[in-house]
Amino acid sequence: MGVEVTMFDPFDPPKDRHYCRLANALKNGKPQFHLDWTKNVAQKYMSIYGSDFCLIFYRNEPPMMYYAIPYDLIEETIPESHLDGSRWHGYIEDNVLKVTKRGHKMATLDVTEFLNVFETKATNNRLPKPFDVGDNEDPLLTEQIDGEGTVYIIVNEFFSDWVKIGCSKNLPLREKNYQTYSPGQYTVYAYLVSQECYQLEQKLHNEILRPNPNFSSVREWHNITKEEAIEFIKEAYPHSPVIYPE
Repeated sequence: MGVEVTMFDPFDPPKDRHYCRLANALKNGKPQFHLDWTKNVAQKYMSIYGSDFCLIFYRNEPPMMYYAIPYDLIEETIPESHLDGSRWHGYIEDNVLKVTKRGHKMATLDVTEFLNVFETKATNNRLPKPFDVGDNEDPLLTEQIDGEGTVYIIVNEFFSDWVKIGCSKNLPLREKNYQTYSPGQYTVYAYLVSQECYQLEQKLHNEILRPNPNFSSVREWHNITKEEAIEFIKEAYPHSPVIYPE
């Protein structure tokens, strides 16, 4: 796997792909990186990307600076014993991340090489890991069988301006199974993660897309572009980040 160097924009941090925490505090006119991060939020990113994301502490006020720390290093260095409730608390001093918990030895990590350098690992894991099912399981979801999973937009190169919207607890296997007997390549264009993915998918079809008189719909297929599909989803669910597989 290689390394991809990307420009970091403090006014538009990559929150969909990385865990970003604002740290604008000053002490005597100097940056004071007092910070925290939450276990549940970190676990949400891990459920999608494994450890292939960064924990980014950043400023969007002068002096503009940030640390983009690969989360696998955080995992190796900062133990759960240092949780204060549901959060880790610490600070960065002289390019060293220090996490404190009363009664425990301070946990430290040298983050010098991550100052103002945003590097993300190139990965073959385009799609999230299965949610609560085995690698070879892709159960049919219903009102009675729902839960955390993905709502996805999938496209086929032979079906111009048609998209299919579905839900799955095992998106890698679902994409693979679409290829059976298909004349063209199926590709997941985008997806979002929901705690009730079947319910969200049904709401999109039944309340937003099928009733729209401006385009045709056939079951889970809709005669719109993938970009239009994204706009419908963002308008309906502005707080659910849409993720584009790399």
